[in-house]
Amino acid sequence: LRLFLAVTLVIVVHTVARIVLLVEDTRDTVRRTQQVQGKWVGKNLANSLVNPLLTNDLATVQSTAGLLFSEQNFLRLAVLDERAAPIIDLKPDTKRIKPAAPGWFISYLNLSVEPSTQDITIGGVQYGQIITLVSPNPIIERVWGEAQRDAWVAVAEIVMLSLLLWLLMGIGLRPLQELSATVQRIGAGDFNARMTKSGSREFSELIFVVNDMSQKLQTLYAERRQAEETVLKLNQDLE
Repeated sequence: LRLFLAVTLVIVVHTVARIVLLVEDTRDTVRRTQQVQGKWVGKNLANSLVNPLLTNDLATVQSTAGLLFSEQNFLRLAVLDERAAPIIDLKPDTKRIKPAAPGWFISYLNLSVEPSTQDITIGGVQYGQIITLVSPNPIIERVWGEAQRDAWVAVAEIVMLSLLLWLLMGIGLRPLQELSATVQRIGAGDFNARMTKSGSREFSELIFVVNDMSQKLQTLYAERRQAEETVLKLNQDLE
């Protein structure tokens, strides 16, 4: 039982450590993803909106930004003109904002999300800005799935350990307990105590030795009782 508890504790500590390291890596991954992907998306979108902004084609600006927003995971996608007035400012609905993970897990992650800003410049003249905020929801959902997998693996390991311990008890510990109980009965004077043969060949040989010892002790005890009765009868005859 002590071995089982020790191994179980090791499994639990190892699983918790893996999840904690996974969470720490997630924070770094989200930060890098927002920086790299946000900058890349903003740069590409800025290049696509140069001509529409020059011709004041706001419909094309809105349709291009809206198409990109629908295809990517953004918490915000905004296009500002040279006066920092929003031409389009898109945000997802509440269903897209919330990832498919428990609230306590999201709180434990404690992620900080920061928008990325990209200037739209032509010949050194700024014609507007693009603000992108990449959603960390896909990463959160992936990490939550990995954390669940690690937890289930730990549960499976504990269950397998329990089964292994139960098998070991059936093969070795229970015969040892029965052997110890039989020896204690013999030591208390119960020479009729016997063990049933079970377990491995080594245990069967040991059981045979214990039963043979018990049989011999029973024979010696019977002979001693008979000798005592004979001596008692002789004493009575002498008296």
